[in-house]
Amino acid sequence: MNIGTKIGIGTLNLLSHLPLRVLYVISDLLLYPLVRFVVRYRVKVVRKNMLKAFPDKTDKERRDIERRFYHYFCDLAVEIIKGHSISAEEIKRRVTFKGIDRMVPLFDRHDFLCCYLSHYTNWEWYVGLPLALEPYRVGMCQIYHPLKNKAFDQWFLDNRARFGAVNIPMKQTVRRLLSLRNEMGQEGSKVRSYMFGCIADQLPKVENVHHRISFLNQDTAVFTGSEILGRKFDMAFVYCKLSRPRRGYYVMEFIEMDKPEGESEFPMTDQYMSRFERDLLEQPELWLWTHDRWKR
Repeated sequence: MNIGTKIGIGTLNLLSHLPLRVLYVISDLLLYPLVRFVVRYRVKVVRKNMLKAFPDKTDKERRDIERRFYHYFCDLAVEIIKGHSISAEEIKRRVTFKGIDRMVPLFDRHDFLCCYLSHYTNWEWYVGLPLALEPYRVGMCQIYHPLKNKAFDQWFLDNRARFGAVNIPMKQTVRRLLSLRNEMGQEGSKVRSYMFGCIADQLPKVENVHHRISFLNQDTAVFTGSEILGRKFDMAFVYCKLSRPRRGYYVMEFIEMDKPEGESEFPMTDQYMSRFERDLLEQPELWLWTHDRWKR
């Protein structure tokens, strides 16, 4: 680990011990003006995306969403930092997990529940879910993309595993799910089922584009891997409805998805993107607009 990385990791660790109210002051007075007006982090991408998504809005309306987005983007950054040291008690107070009791019949029938969620609100605090699942003898696992910087990759993994989540590198997904299924079948296993988290709202690589839909007024390539894996492992499909009622507080509600109908090759993917579009339009500033979503 080079000296710059050591300083970066050390700074993040120190900042994580500050109260959130102090981190929000840093977000407002330092990060927001720096990110939006000095660095101008991906401003061109954000404006291009918003123009495509909201062609009927005025420039003033789009700039208002842009302003709120950058405020939230900076809040998200400090909340992710706080996640390195946040206590179980605080995460349970700040994140409300709804609808888990309605999933019990699915836990009884399936080894895995494929849970669709998005880069919307604070998806990193989804890692508090194992605390809510523990009474049901259900675990949580999630796919992640390893970072090139090993030290920062480990820092994020430590955050995501703090409350018991199993993190699976994308290239090892099938092998790791088979291993978890085998462990569940052993006598004395403390876990009877897993909630399998899949963030599936961003642009797939060219070689993985197998399906396109209309999303936010655009012809959009979508991930289909979650649905393919779900079929392979006989998963039930669940949608995680994300919302932010106020600063620093989130609601994650789990909703069983309908049985596939129609002629689409990927009906669960279609249903997920349709549900997510409705949610996004309610609070558009909470999506990750810095991603170049429609570059192909």
